[in-house]
Amino acid sequence: MWQPSQGPERLNERAVQHISWLPAHPSDGSISMNRYWHALHAASRLIADRVAVDCPLGEPEQMVGRYSRLKRAWYRYAWYPSRLRAYRWSPIVHVLDHSSAFLLRAVSRNVRTVVTVHDLIPLRDREQLTESQYRRFRRCVNRVRFADLVVTISNQTARDVEELLEIPRDRIEVIPLGVDRGFFDAVPGSNRTLPQAMADVQRRPIVLSIGSRQRRKNLALLPPVLRLLQRQVPDICLVRVGDRLDASLRNELTSTLGAAAVIELGTIADDLLPAVYSASSVLFFPSTYEGFGLPVLEAMAAGCPVVCSGSTSLPEAGGEAARYFDAHAPDEAAEALHEVLSDGHLRRRMQQEGRDRARAFSWQRHLAGLLDAYARLATDSNAAAALNDAARHLRCAS
Repeated sequence: MWQPSQGPERLNERAVQHISWLPAHPSDGSISMNRYWHALHAASRLIADRVAVDCPLGEPEQMVGRYSRLKRAWYRYAWYPSRLRAYRWSPIVHVLDHSSAFLLRAVSRNVRTVVTVHDLIPLRDREQLTESQYRRFRRCVNRVRFADLVVTISNQTARDVEELLEIPRDRIEVIPLGVDRGFFDAVPGSNRTLPQAMADVQRRPIVLSIGSRQRRKNLALLPPVLRLLQRQVPDICLVRVGDRLDASLRNELTSTLGAAAVIELGTIADDLLPAVYSASSVLFFPSTYEGFGLPVLEAMAAGCPVVCSGSTSLPEAGGEAARYFDAHAPDEAAEALHEVLSDGHLRRRMQQEGRDRARAFSWQRHLAGLLDAYARLATDSNAAAALNDAARHLRCAS
């Protein structure tokens, strides 16, 4: 059991400004949101003498475990909000996940509030949501309108917030995500930390696919693309990280590539991801809708060239360092993959440009952007100056 914080009075009293962070409760089971909280928490240590951050849930390292559906609901809608009603708030409160925007109801009206919206994809594509789940999500994100400031992680999501939540653009701040430094430390060709199934095929061209199997991930494009690609690169392998493929999709792929050339690693530990990216010949990311596209930058940081669709926010992440294709054009995707796999000069250039691109996205810079946003909300000039000073310190350290 973790030891939750009681409020900012338990933090560094020398800090000029205090901030309260409200992450998603760990019982929600969101790996990406937990990673986000971990990353912000780590970056905040660099400014602990300038800005103190408190959280009702304590330290992110303590937030582990699996929960039943009933217990998840109890923690999310009963325990967490009730705890907040007795909390001693900092002057600025930041809800780190749009799905937790309902927590704003429990926050004092005397503080300034911020909510980060990572994406509004369920409002665009209701796949895998029941009618009641959709209504619940809609009610929750509607609470974002009550925040003083909305942070989004891409211009695409900012446009969605404007359109779908009807929030004016002048109340939205775009602050891109960061890339963990560990991805830059991956050593190409080293299989010391690779899953054995991947190490066994490391001498072959490896096309990496990563993520969930939601419809927007466009995994149905894999069979026709790899069928075309195999005509030019006969010994390719597909390595899949994340949700397991549907049986019919897997059968299609194995009939084309052979069973030994379709490797499903499932969900793997975060510390294995850099090696998996680094050992892959190319990341193939055909998604039709993303809130940001962090795998694109993680792959680039690890020295893996990226071929991805040009849909929604992906060009914001990849910039000019990725190769793009129409998400509904398998021939275009196959040609882009073939160029990367067959042209050594192009591959080396993409690796260098990709690393340079990824270096522009750090968690220190992300937190610096948040601090600048907090400064604009601060009602005290000394607090605003302290927040701006901390932001400058983080940018120098990144």
